[in-house]
Amino acid sequence: MKIYNFGTVETGTKKTIFVKIINQSTISQVYMIQHNSKKSIKCFSAFKFFPDTSSVGLGKTFKFKFTFEPTIPDSYYCDYYIINNLFGIELELCMVGKSIGNSFNLSQNNIKLICPHSNESITKFIELQNKSVSPLLFIFDLDIYQSPSIIIDPVNGEIPSLSNVRIKITYKPVYETIFFKRIFILGLFQVPEILDVLCVNEKFGPITYKLPSFIKKLVQNNDGFELYMSDVSNILMKDKKPLASLSVNYLNFGFRSKLSEDSNIHFTLKNNSDEVFLFKWTKDSTSVFKITPVGSNLQPGGSKTFSVAFHPLFPETVYSSVFEGLIELEESKYLISAFPLSLGVLGHSFSKNSGSWPPMYELYPDSDVYLPPCLPPKPVYTTLLIKRFGCLPLSFRFHSPDVTNYTVKPMQGVITGSFKIIVVQLAPKIMEEGLYIEKWILKFNYNEQKIKHFITFNGSVEKMKVMINEGKPVEFPIAYPGSQVTLLVPIYNPTRHIIIYELEILKDDEVLDIQQFINILPNECKTSLWTFSPRSTGSFNTQVKGFVVHPSHILREDTLCTVNAKCLEVELITEPNTILVEIIKGCSVEKTFDLINVGLCKAYIYLNCKDYSKALIEPENITLNPGESIRVKVKLTSNVDVCHFQIFGYLKVCSKSNLLLDRTPISIAHVKVEATFPLMKIIDLHCQQHSCEFSKLNFWKMLNIDLLNLVLSSSLPSEGETYVSMKCPSYPLDTSIIFEFLIENDSKIPLIWEIKMGKCCYCKPVLTQISFSVSKKINFCPHKNEFTFSPTTGMIMDQHKTVIFLRVNYTVYECPPAVFKLKFWPRGYDMVTKSVKLIINRHSIHNIDDNYIDFYESEFCNQYHFCMVPFPINCFNPVVQAFWLYNNTSNIVKISVDASNLKGTAFSYLETINEINPNSSVPLLFTFLPTENKLFEAFVTIYLGTRIKSVYISARGKAYVNSCIYHEVNNVPRTATILTIKSQEVYSSVNHIDMNYLTIHGENSYIFFLNNNSDNEYYFSWSRLHFEDLLFVKISPTKGYLSPNCTVLCKLTCYSLGLPCCVVVNIACKLTNLTAYNSFVKQRTKQNIKLLECKEYFTITEFNYSYEDCDQFKKIDKPKTEIPIVISVSITVLSLELNKNRIDKQAMSPLVKKNFPGEPITFVIKTNCVMDILNKIIWCNINDVYLSGIRSSDTFHMYSYTKFLISELQNKRAENLPPNPTKKVIQRVLEDIILTNMHVVFSASHRKSASALKNLTLSLNSHKSESVLV
Repeated sequence: MKIYNFGTVETGTKKTIFVKIINQSTISQVYMIQHNSKKSIKCFSAFKFFPDTSSVGLGKTFKFKFTFEPTIPDSYYCDYYIINNLFGIELELCMVGKSIGNSFNLSQNNIKLICPHSNESITKFIELQNKSVSPLLFIFDLDIYQSPSIIIDPVNGEIPSLSNVRIKITYKPVYETIFFKRIFILGLFQVPEILDVLCVNEKFGPITYKLPSFIKKLVQNNDGFELYMSDVSNILMKDKKPLASLSVNYLNFGFRSKLSEDSNIHFTLKNNSDEVFLFKWTKDSTSVFKITPVGSNLQPGGSKTFSVAFHPLFPETVYSSVFEGLIELEESKYLISAFPLSLGVLGHSFSKNSGSWPPMYELYPDSDVYLPPCLPPKPVYTTLLIKRFGCLPLSFRFHSPDVTNYTVKPMQGVITGSFKIIVVQLAPKIMEEGLYIEKWILKFNYNEQKIKHFITFNGSVEKMKVMINEGKPVEFPIAYPGSQVTLLVPIYNPTRHIIIYELEILKDDEVLDIQQFINILPNECKTSLWTFSPRSTGSFNTQVKGFVVHPSHILREDTLCTVNAKCLEVELITEPNTILVEIIKGCSVEKTFDLINVGLCKAYIYLNCKDYSKALIEPENITLNPGESIRVKVKLTSNVDVCHFQIFGYLKVCSKSNLLLDRTPISIAHVKVEATFPLMKIIDLHCQQHSCEFSKLNFWKMLNIDLLNLVLSSSLPSEGETYVSMKCPSYPLDTSIIFEFLIENDSKIPLIWEIKMGKCCYCKPVLTQISFSVSKKINFCPHKNEFTFSPTTGMIMDQHKTVIFLRVNYTVYECPPAVFKLKFWPRGYDMVTKSVKLIINRHSIHNIDDNYIDFYESEFCNQYHFCMVPFPINCFNPVVQAFWLYNNTSNIVKISVDASNLKGTAFSYLETINEINPNSSVPLLFTFLPTENKLFEAFVTIYLGTRIKSVYISARGKAYVNSCIYHEVNNVPRTATILTIKSQEVYSSVNHIDMNYLTIHGENSYIFFLNNNSDNEYYFSWSRLHFEDLLFVKISPTKGYLSPNCTVLCKLTCYSLGLPCCVVVNIACKLTNLTAYNSFVKQRTKQNIKLLECKEYFTITEFNYSYEDCDQFKKIDKPKTEIPIVISVSITVLSLELNKNRIDKQAMSPLVKKNFPGEPITFVIKTNCVMDILNKIIWCNINDVYLSGIRSSDTFHMYSYTKFLISELQNKRAENLPPNPTKKVIQRVLEDIILTNMHVVFSASHRKSASALKNLTLSLNSHKSESVLV
């Protein structure tokens, strides 16, 4: 809320301020101003604004004009306004101002005029002082025709600002006694001043000037408005009752002529005192009006009737007079006019046919007169100004409603001067709160039916009252013992009174402290500071009584306010509760934890580590509201050792105080400081643009990623420099491949890494002559661009990942190994650096070279190293393992193996191949049958065309092998995390598949998916692997189409053909972009048609003939072959003696382990019954799960796989393969359903699933025609 203060403004003047509005929105706005109906005063506002609506353009400004023009002196004004725009946004404004009256006073308030002789007059002077900065109008309320003994000059006028006017007062004795006269001086918006005049005629000798006691009492009363209005007011207080009162104060004779008969008007005078006095009326000097009798004795409480006659002297004239009543005391010979007792009379001699003139006047205020708020039972007053213009007199008369609460003095009269000041009084007969608005009529001149002016009197009766907290109970926030909770309670004054308010606590337990006395201005809302200081837990309820303190007397309008408070203990939790800080020696570190207030009270906490000074906490001083949390930082300096310490919280009294409560501190968090090291690891890799049948496992082993990760993630310092040898695959010249490494920061601290290339060759710069006198050394080394890392430096935040690219170019035939140095260190601490040297080898193949064979095993001293998997010595059957050779050339390579050295060893060679096709791979199959617990070694010679290589074979026999599987020594990622490196159009959901513990002559399968993320259509074709008497591996469907943005379900099936083995095979999928190929065919067809047209047509002219140039058509190249998808599969086929005690329980689902514990269970089932049960399970349960809306990825794969199983079942029945097809197929389908689908089906909580499994169990146990091992 914006507050604008006008300051102090004098009544009758105005002050203006401007409110500037800036349009900061994105469109033109329309701003509207209106009163705040909830806070605005009820009947009157001295503030005005212009305009009420304005349109403001974008970025432009506008000023609203606010004017403060008070008409009630010595008052405070406060009003509220709201500015709205098109968006409904409100801006609240508060206008505040104070008014002061035109202050004037007399130089003296009483004078004595002593005349020694009756025929002489005496004159004295007084001054009217105007202390305001604006001119002031004044008038003496004295009828010059009825007070001939006292002459005042001037009677009315204007006092300039900050000036004085000298007033001449002359007394000429008329009465032969002492004359006491009270004269009222009226000012616009000013309390009347009182001048007491004591006139003495000493013609009859010296007279004592001592005044009677009741006259002294009247003189001491200086309430100007009340004394002035006491003769016409309808409120008579007991202690201020006048001596005498009239039944009527104003008489209107209307039209009278000289020939009219006497028509007197009667009225009554009553004596209200306990004295007997002689009452006399002053005489009208014009003799137009006459009162009879002129005087009369009035007994205490008695009354007398008088009559008034009107005899106009001239026609077409307005007559007015005011008769003053004088009291002559018999015992003291005093003639007193100490109180206003007057009778106003009005009449005219204009006939109906007389001409008239329009009245020339001005009223201020014009039509609406506002009065101060009335506080019962005291009335309120204001003034009204009637200005006369021209030379003609102006007669006026007020006409009130039948029932009125207002009194006006004078009600009628004739203005011969320049103006007349009218006093308006509000004195409600029934003192009820509310608005008192009345419309009066002011009529001028003699023709009152034609010339009217309507005046509205606006007033209100308001008791002094306030609202505490909008009449609602005061609810303190929940505190804890010893704390202080402060609350700013709003106290609103809805009236226009200035109120002094007092608050008192009815039940004081010394836990509540309030501000007792509050001074509130009209229409103002103030806040009182209340403090709740509990000592123990529990609820606290009390009442606060508020009452108004009036300056003159106490009006106790009590207001009761309920106060509710509660005290509870503080409840804090931290996440995490234990903070593990991994620091690097000599480095500072920062950790954070969340401090959460789970209690119901607001907590003020000071955090500290007690005696441990090496830790800094930010922030230390915390304020937490209920349910809020704050992130706290713990900073440890560089000299921190490995240690444990505790963070404690101390409760404070309040947020602004540093005083801690004498209570047991709260344990906030436990900090464990441990040493750490910069750690990194490679979690995935991908090779772009390769055309051989290498899988991710091959690249993982070639690049020696396991060893590199061991070095990068090692926390032990290495002695000397660490080397990691990495081998790239061999490719023909002018080929390039790109490796993508996904590196993860595993040290929980930000790391900065850098890769620099070292010296790897002996090439030297060549001196080249640039000009005649200038030469330059230029490095023409052809090896420096063969290996390139990008980027070469970067930063990895903790637990974040980044990608590093390695580009290998095959542009040079013989290239020495490249040496790169990889360094990484914590951010800001380069003194703690780890480094490793990467030695990268690669070999290029000549196009004419058809004998080079690649491999992914290690090679030392021109020997292939083949390390077999260890096996137990108690086996009877040898285990076959494979050593793969890859032909990356475009020619067929002849191969022969000399295995004569294997005779008499534990090894043997199975001759299966004699050549390697182009861009393909073949395995060399070796068997191993250990007899002793030792390391077995042997050599085999391989003839690769014209090359001769030797293979070093090693294997170890062991007494016991604890579930050793071949692929476990390789940490290659199995799932398709390629999308975390780079999104490809077509990819497989797996990179590596483990087929564990396949029995001899057994079968196993695996389900995966082929995904197409592009808008192109692909044709895929999977390769098959068939090793005689060993394995048969295939993927179905073998061929097919992959629609845009679709997924194809594939099943890998592996059959054991009789020999135990432990091999790793690669299965490739060739992709053809049908969309690109179709586009190529269309373009090629169009080009051929245009080419034929070009050759068939020629141009003949008169000079020669010519053919159209056919060479303008460019040759359209055939789309390149897509990069194949290669999946590696590790297969372990064990003999029965090894497989007897090896049940791969990890491969089972939780449902299988729960329902089939221990040894395998043998079921005796009937074949035709099983098919019905399978159909019921598949179509009643799995189909319902899919169609019920649960379309998660698992459910979708389950549904697709189930349909695949059904089609596979039908195909095997049709083919009648393998032998005993019904038994084999049913066994396979049951195993697939249980191991793959059932845990998904039962997680859907369908009743049909449970009932189907129950029916399956009962059916399997009830039929005993055939035994099947599940």
